[in-house]
Amino acid sequence: MPQKRGTGERAAEEQGAAQGVLGGAEDLAPTQQPCPCRINGPVGPGPSGVPCYAECCAPLHQGDRDAPTAEALMRSRYSAFVMLDEAYLLRTHHPQTRPEMLGAVLVPHWLGLKILDHTEEQDSAEVEFVARYLSEGKQGRLHERSRFRQENGQWFYLDAVPPRKSKLTVPKRRSTRTAPRR
Repeated sequence: MPQKRGTGERAAEEQGAAQGVLGGAEDLAPTQQPCPCRINGPVGPGPSGVPCYAECCAPLHQGDRDAPTAEALMRSRYSAFVMLDEAYLLRTHHPQTRPEMLGAVLVPHWLGLKILDHTEEQDSAEVEFVARYLSEGKQGRLHERSRFRQENGQWFYLDAVPPRKSKLTVPKRRSTRTAPRR
């Protein structure tokens, strides 16, 4: 009979799995760790390297600069979820739709972010993404289209809407089965 694990054991296991996605980067100095918003390549400058957290999202989280685009804000908000930075998440949430607190939303251990689409028009934008997470020992995916609004040069997260239907179509398979003989 399997043993029931306590919440602390499960959280430690999930934290280990979440840290494992960094591929040993947890041994790096905090300023050299890859930014959580771009964990899809080697750490370092250049087109194939993932920027360090200190060069990517940290200046936004610390209020040293604003996100230049809605996609940059989306990425920085994902990193804030990974880093459990509730203050940044609330500060970048549009005042019209901002909750008092996030609480349970911060529970999963986030494993990766993939931006699928980004459209921007004047002071509004949408970013479609898939974020992978681990919760209670099970992996999951959050697929949504986030809407953003720019006011006085600063981007804010407004809300989420269902993702658009894929433009890809799968051709129907021809049946190779023949009619039964009589």
